[in-house]
Amino acid sequence: QKTLSLFLQEDISDNYIKQHPARTKKIVVAEKRTEFDPRYINNHNIEAYLNYIMQPVDVYDESIFFVNKLFLSPIADNAKLYYKYHIADTIRNEKGFNIRIKFEPFNKQNLLFTGELIISMDGRYAVERANMSVDKQANLSWVTQLNMNLSYFKNIDGVMLQDSSHVLVQFGGGKKDVLFGERMSVNTDYDLNYPISKEIFEGQPIEKKLNPNLSLNQIRPVLLNVAEQNTYINVDQINQLKSFKTLAAIGYLLSQGYYSLGKLEIGPLEYVYHRNNIEGNRVRLGGRTTPSFSEKVYLQG
Repeated sequence: QKTLSLFLQEDISDNYIKQHPARTKKIVVAEKRTEFDPRYINNHNIEAYLNYIMQPVDVYDESIFFVNKLFLSPIADNAKLYYKYHIADTIRNEKGFNIRIKFEPFNKQNLLFTGELIISMDGRYAVERANMSVDKQANLSWVTQLNMNLSYFKNIDGVMLQDSSHVLVQFGGGKKDVLFGERMSVNTDYDLNYPISKEIFEGQPIEKKLNPNLSLNQIRPVLLNVAEQNTYINVDQINQLKSFKTLAAIGYLLSQGYYSLGKLEIGPLEYVYHRNNIEGNRVRLGGRTTPSFSEKVYLQG
């Protein structure tokens, strides 16, 4: 099997969460991502769309939003009406006793999970690990496989906090060609007593305040595998291909009606030539500036 990776986004961020009222703030301090030719492809839209369909997941939420669908958590208040459970094993380690519980939906066509939970036996019955997948019979359109592996730890106050999450989703119904999506999150340095001021939540929920002194190569929590390392190389090579540049330019011209010259776009295409019986042949030349020219001033004529 051969895998061609075309998109990769990495970021280190400070995350602030307030429960009453519920508010969140993410401040990205370091990032690295692949980028196609910005003249023809809106990289920001790709990033925003993928972050939307592959949002962070937490088994402690009543409902889990993923790939534009809402799934009922196996530990939701009314989960016993939709899931069936059975104890598979008991586990003993240095932390004490745990119970491994397997669960599956009564109706496999519903948006529910199948998998197992590792439950602590310290009197709190907290979820320490959750391995979940979606049955192929579930109505997920182009999604053919969805796996989630979530890990939690207990802090000194006894609060269960998410340690890491790994999600793998497969799109496409073909036997040979499929599309994979993967999201991994590692959470560290929790501070439940940090005083959060109101000013932190001002502005957009996600902001970028990149620290020039931080390098992902030095603070990356999980090393990239070979396929992930090649992603940056693959995209750079694709951007240099003349055939790709030509295809992207033609596709942008047909879809947007403009031919890009970098800081200036010529168009729109549908008004370049016009003819009627009174005026005869008419040729119109127009254009507009792009964000490469200025992000504050846009000119067209």
